[in-house]
Amino acid sequence: MIALEALREHLMHLDYDIDELEECVSDNDSGIEHNDYEIEDNFDGIHYNDEEIDNQQYRVKRLQRQCRRCEEGLTDELFALELYCQ
Repeated sequence: MIALEALREHLMHLDYDIDELEECVSDNDSGIEHNDYEIEDNFDGIHYNDEEIDNQQYRVKRLQRQCRRCEEGLTDELFALELYCQ
């Protein structure tokens, strides 16, 4: 009888521990869901940044071409000016 009473007491503690673990699992599920949302939000931000980087690279290349054309034009004008001044 004493052994049964001790077993019952241990089962009560075990039941309490199981309830506590189920609560922890529930809290972790909520945390995981929140993290999944944040990960998705980060992926959206990364995608936006990648697009912005591509746009900026295109603008830089376009401006570099424009600068080269202007430099070529100035060089041509410099040669013409040098010939004129001789």
